[in-house]
Amino acid sequence: MGGLGMAGEKLECLSPDGKFAVHRKDSADGSETESEIVSLPERKQVQRLPSGTQGQILWSPDSKSLAYSWEEAPRITHLFIARAEGEIFNRIETLDTFPGGTLSYSGWPKGWKSLGGGRSYVSPRRWLSADTLEMEGLAYQKVARPADEELAMWEVRVHFSAKLGTKEGTAVISKPTIMRRDFEPAEDAKPPTEISKAVPETLRWTLAPDKAAALVSTKAGVKLAELKGKHAGRVTALEDEVTQLFAADFKPSHPAGENAAKPFTVVDLMGFSADWVFRSNNEIAIQCEATTNEDGEHYEGMWCARVEAVWNIANHKFTQQKVTRVTSEP
Repeated sequence: MGGLGMAGEKLECLSPDGKFAVHRKDSADGSETESEIVSLPERKQVQRLPSGTQGQILWSPDSKSLAYSWEEAPRITHLFIARAEGEIFNRIETLDTFPGGTLSYSGWPKGWKSLGGGRSYVSPRRWLSADTLEMEGLAYQKVARPADEELAMWEVRVHFSAKLGTKEGTAVISKPTIMRRDFEPAEDAKPPTEISKAVPETLRWTLAPDKAAALVSTKAGVKLAELKGKHAGRVTALEDEVTQLFAADFKPSHPAGENAAKPFTVVDLMGFSADWVFRSNNEIAIQCEATTNEDGEHYEGMWCARVEAVWNIANHKFTQQKVTRVTSEP
């Protein structure tokens, strides 16, 4: 996540075998960042990447393939997968959207209609094996309720994978798994009554598939509101529960820059998208990071960790939890 280099340039995204890295530097006029793959340790250019390459370059475990997103223009994004042939990485797959992208055009509450101009994006998420890449698709659609002229945003988030073939265009793309259907209302739109009653400070919300529970974003963090069943009305400060997982790693580490009042902050850092999603009616999958620097910039000696966990609603506890320390380069 961090980088090495002179002012205005840095090395990052080191390949697992340590033979390659991504070199980034500001263009002569400072208007954009230029990226290239270089061999190590001599830093010889192997291949130039398109200007507009975004976020992390994800290397496969065997360092023979890589994936990255490229923004050709505002609202026009592509995902490229390339494979090494000698020291050249040839593109073997290009994706402009995710399968089932029309999911963004249906499913919003009754009384709302599309305003058109929806957009879907796709980005690499992680390598499941040397030849299988998991990706994330995001689709947005502006919707309106003509009855009272309110506006809102409808978002669908999916995960899917591509098993790479030997030639361009031969990858086998899986059916997408819907991770989230998120209705983000305009600032003056009101949440459903059962949610606002349980959590009056609701800013955003996501309903479980069976609508028996809701994940709610507030200024105080993410909360779980149970709307139906045995524990209807119970509200769990889920972000506080996640913070305790981080604290178990943080307390014995004695990191630099510790602040007694608020020693670390749960954040959404570039390169690792924070997820709080219903995996089923009864389970919430959580992935997020925390750091001693809430600005998200990495520096030598800082503490940063990643949590991957599953919260079981019925049992009111984590059934899976893993905390991984994220290291930064000096």
